[in-house]
Formats: sequence, C-alpha cells, structure tokens
Amino acid sequence: MIPVMKPLLVGHERVLPYLAEIDRNRWYTNFGPLCSRFEQALGEHWLGDGPGTACTVANGTFGLLVALLAQGAQPGGYCVMPAWTFPASALAVTQAGMKPFFVDIDPETGVLDEEEVRRTLRQMKAAVGAVLVVAPFGAPLDAAPWEALARETGIAVVIDAAAGFDSLRPSTLPAVVSLHATKAFGIGEGGAVVARDAELVQRCRVHSNFGFDGKREASVVGVNGKLSEYGAAIGLATLDAWPDTRRRWQAVAGAYRERLAGLDGELGLAAGYGDDWISSTLVVTLLRPEADGLARFLRARGIETRRWWMQGCHRQPAFQAFPAGRLRCTDDAAARTLGLPLYLDLGAGEIEHVCDSVRTYFEVPDRARRAAGPRHLGVAGAG
Repeated sequence: MIPVMKPLLVGHERVLPYLAEIDRNRWYTNFGPLCSRFEQALGEHWLGDGPGTACTVANGTFGLLVALLAQGAQPGGYCVMPAWTFPASALAVTQAGMKPFFVDIDPETGVLDEEEVRRTLRQMKAAVGAVLVVAPFGAPLDAAPWEALARETGIAVVIDAAAGFDSLRPSTLPAVVSLHATKAFGIGEGGAVVARDAELVQRCRVHSNFGFDGKREASVVGVNGKLSEYGAAIGLATLDAWPDTRRRWQAVAGAYRERLAGLDGELGLAAGYGDDWISSTLVVTLLRPEADGLARFLRARGIETRRWWMQGCHRQPAFQAFPAGRLRCTDDAAARTLGLPLYLDLGAGEIEHVCDSVRTYFEVPDRARRAAGPRHLGVAGAG
C-alpha cells in the first residue's frame, strides 16, 4: 500500500549542535535563547524588513486560541467560521469559550465567503465576537478583505493558515501556522502566530504564558502554550535545511502536475501549487462528487487516500449542535475533494502508479463508473 503521507523531519545530525547548546545553557523552556532565535528567524522569513513579528506556541490549536484571546474575543459569543476546515479550528473556538457559527465557502477558492459573512453579521441578533478565516490546504490567502472587515466592524479576525508556512502573506491580522510533523515545515509539535502588528503578537505571547506579562502574576486569562527549547532546536535545524527541503517538495509536486496533465476536464489542483507555493498534501478537486468512488478504486490498487477535512465540521458529532447557514458549497467540496499520496521520498514509480490509476479510473465512461464497483472497473481481486 502506498501511504498517503510519511512525515520526514530534519535529520539528527542537523539538530545535535542545537541540543548541545541546550545542555550548555540549561534552559529548557520559558522562551529560552533558542526559542527567541527561532522566533526572530521566523519573523525574518515571513516579514523580511517589514513591521511585525512572530511568536511560537506549543501547537497550532493553541495558536488559534491565544490569537482569539489576545483580541478580546468574549466567551459566550459566536465565532463565524467555515465548516470546511480541520476540527482543530472549531475546537480552538470552543476552548476560547465561544460558539462556532458555520458559514459557507466560496466555491472557487474554498475560503470563507466574505459576502456571506457580511450578510450573516447583519442578520444575526446574537453577539458575534470573532471571525475565523481558513486558508485551505496551504493555499495563499488574500487578507485584505478580512482586514477591512475587522476595521469596519471591530470584530476580532484570525487567519488559520495551518498548512501555509510556504504561502503565508502576513497582514495586520494574526495568522496561525502549524509546525506539526505532518506539515511541509514540521518540527513534531509546534506552531507560530505572525502579524504585522508587534503589539498584538506580544499579547498572544502573554496569553500563551499563563497571562504573565513581565512579572509572575496573571494579568489576563492565559494558557500554558509555550514551545520548548527542544522544539525550537528542531525548528532552527529545519530552517537551515529549508531551501533544499522546499526544492524537494517542488520536485514531487511537479512530477504529479506533469503526470496528471490532460485530466483537466476531470480534476484540478489549486492554482500555483507546486510552482508558487508548496504544501505537504496533494489535494485534487474532482469535477463531479465522486471522491468516495475514486478513493475506493485507488485503495483496491494499493493506494491510500485521505479525505483530509472529512465531510466538514458541521457533520461531526462534536459540532452538530452549533448553528450554521446553508452549506451547499461546503457539502459539494467535501464530495469532490481527495488527498493523494505525497511525501518527500515518494518515488517516481509510485507517482506513476498513482497517476496511471487515476487516469484509468477516469477512462471509464461516467455512467458506468458511477454504477460499477471496483471489480467492474478492472481492479483485480476487488471484492
């Protein structure tokens, strides 16, 4: 079976010098020297010489939580957000004491529909304390409309760019990037909050450190969401290797783009994927709602796939009781989106087998494909 993902972190030989430094410092957490250097390096990576800064957190979910808290999002209020996201987005909202209100996505981009959000805000009588915008599967996201919304309404806005390490375009809004092992830039567990607003990022840091702000007393309600020096060590080593790692991600993505060429009438990849930006997932969008059928067909050929965001948060038991608008585009995306195998050492032969199998699936006439099971689509040994 070709797995859908095989995470590969930076090798121990690159990490060892940083671990030796930790031993010498005897400083293991609480914003130690390695953590400070890692935050500075992340800020330079995303912001260059521009204003703003970055702070690290224990994981991306904590990052979303402290970004909400730092902007004064009030417990008991609603957070308008997409259902088309990973559960961590909605879990962070509930951990902040807020209630998700699920709104539909733009059918072209998969991003929260701005006009639908504005319509929802006008119609809702209950208090709305925040808006959470998700960048789907690491794709670039234009923050300008959401900055305008925040200015016009005074509502806290957070950007969930969990998979967006490579594509992030920082703004005045806090954007949260996951550094989980499954991401293109992975350190095991970790995350970062970045914004062109250093004061806001500092408030996020305070909320991630028990609410401590320069002295040992809680000035605000916070959490223990700090990144350890060991996580920072892996992060610094990963940054050292990033130019080569990024080229390797591009090479694998490019091989897929080349071999899937000609199937534009059946499936598509996000604009610029593999050229302008990379991610650790290869997500295809099908012309028709047959992600389940393609997944079954590929599994019978020894290929694992993944519905990364399942059927949407609104279909999951933990969130079914929360209110939602009409989610027609969300349901459509769930039925037409599928993750194919992608990892740094995925071989050319494996990529060819995946792409040939996808092509074989689509060579079957539409009606026959929908009606037939794997055996009738020519998969040997399928039950």
